[in-house]
Amino acid sequence: MGKGQQEEQQCPACDGDRVTTKTAWTVEVDRNGHKNSVSHETVSSCSHCHGSGVA
Repeated sequence: MGKGQQEEQQCPACDGDRVTTKTAWTVEVDRNGHKNSVSHETVSSCSHCHGSGVA
């Protein structure tokens, strides 16, 4: 590496994958009126590195 250059570091949040799985929880009522906790998973750009893969 030349003088003044730094090696890019892998993002610690996504390990360089550029995406993360996010889990959101909701309480939903079934047809019998029972409340159930339900998880919803989505894969999207890493919020830490904004999809670049580097810190």
